[in-house]
Amino acid sequence: MTINLKLTPHLEERIKYLLSKHEDAEYFFRDFISYKISELEKAIFKIEKEIREFEKKYQMSSKAFYKKFEDG
Repeated sequence: MTINLKLTPHLEERIKYLLSKHEDAEYFFRDFISYKISELEKAIFKIEKEIREFEKKYQMSSKAFYKKFEDG
């Protein structure tokens, strides 16, 4: 499969350089995608922790807070 992307010349050169350092482009992209997914999962975990701390501190669920916020 061929994918065409519109990239800035600078980004295109960076990607070409990275791919030149890896023998298997598919493995490179799979690894990159896995890394990004992992980073997003960490961010979600952190946000969920912060929400739990907020709910505990103010003894209010996020749903109740949002309703109060929307009601003014």
